[in-house]
Amino acid sequence: MTSTNPQLGRFRLGRKEVIRLQSPDGTDVEGLLLKPVGCKPGRRYPLPVYVHGGPAGVFSNTYDALAQGAYPIQVFAGRGYALLLPNPRGSCHYGERFRQANLRDRGKGDFEDILAGVDHLVGRGIADLGRLGIMGWSYGGYMTGWAIT
Repeated sequence: MTSTNPQLGRFRLGRKEVIRLQSPDGTDVEGLLLKPVGCKPGRRYPLPVYVHGGPAGVFSNTYDALAQGAYPIQVFAGRGYALLLPNPRGSCHYGERFRQANLRDRGKGDFEDILAGVDHLVGRGIADLGRLGIMGWSYGGYMTGWAIT
């Protein structure tokens, strides 16, 4: 439709996939899987989990050439990483009840939601259990600290 930025044509981008799962307490959770460039079925990939800020932030299934939030996620995808972008309880766009589901429980339920996403991707044969990581900014930094301690 346009050739305003023809240099973007040389970038190979990872594809996003919406994933849906249940947390251990039965809460329905959604997130995004950003597949590595050249993703091959049956191959396991290192998996950084990128937790958004907020906690009322949200990851959306939208186009992003280089960054979504604080990290250049497409650079990770271009270097052979799969990424999990979870929308744990407390995230917006899933209704007021879900948005407030981590009030007075910051860290427990949302952490279980994030781990359920990791388990889901390990179970699907995408994530390498021996090569997991976590990162985030603002509330995602809080959740990163929670996870590593």
